[in-house]
Amino acid sequence: MSMNADSTMPPACNGDYNSDDDSDWEHDSHPSSSDSSSDDGSDGDDDLELDDESAGEPGALGPTGDADDMAQHAAAEAAAAAKKAATAAQRHPMTADYNAKRIVHFSIDVEHGGPKCGLLSISGYAWDSYTDTILGQFHEFIKPGPTAIWNLIGCQQSHKLHRDHPDIVNAATLETVWDAFVDWLECFLGNGEKFGCIIAWNGAKCDMEEFFKLTDVRHMRKPRGVKYFWDPLDTISKYTTCELNKCQFPPDQYDYKCETVWKYVTGNPLLVGAHNSLVDAKAQLDIVRWMAGVCGP
Repeated sequence: MSMNADSTMPPACNGDYNSDDDSDWEHDSHPSSSDSSSDDGSDGDDDLELDDESAGEPGALGPTGDADDMAQHAAAEAAAAAKKAATAAQRHPMTADYNAKRIVHFSIDVEHGGPKCGLLSISGYAWDSYTDTILGQFHEFIKPGPTAIWNLIGCQQSHKLHRDHPDIVNAATLETVWDAFVDWLECFLGNGEKFGCIIAWNGAKCDMEEFFKLTDVRHMRKPRGVKYFWDPLDTISKYTTCELNKCQFPPDQYDYKCETVWKYVTGNPLLVGAHNSLVDAKAQLDIVRWMAGVCGP
């Protein structure tokens, strides 16, 4: 089986992977999903609290109204203003790289056969958000080991893959596919000129968890230069002003499944091939591209 038969790569891939350098493979969030923000888009910081029992609104006088109280509250007001200014000035680590046009986004999805079976496919699209250009795709099935225990019911209800499925029978091993996937990621990043941001729907509880099991538990190769991770679902669900947030829809007529959100942004009634990792990765990217067009990068 040719590992690159279904995978698009740029013409050159330069540079060797340094297996001792773990600093690039980090579970960073995207700037638009920072934990410091609340649902309404505010910065989420609490007002500065004073030790004095009479502390209230900044600038308010204490019970005695003397000069000491006035000075104390003036200082508190200045401290609160400084704190807000400092918070506003803070930028996500990815912001500088994004503004310098050094980010390549990777919309990634996987399918698996259960906790005792492992990954069955890895798919992805490389996307240049600055020009809204799809740079390439990756799509490979994986043959689990002979001792794998398949979750037959779960597989049948989802992707319909099974031990004797032709795509599984003809697939390569996890180790071979993973190396090809890491090569594919790194090929878009050059020799440190750019950095990767993986996009994964609910990824912290699914796709990225599977990836970190491979790199941190099984000590498989880590992709160099992939520094960032963004979960679009986290952004959509966090900001109530987002057009894709549940509060914008009548009750029980909308959910946060990738397929549901994709139907809304595309106007299509059916996602053909859903639960195929390549189809799902493209649907996820369609949503992100829609978000970029509506909300800006």
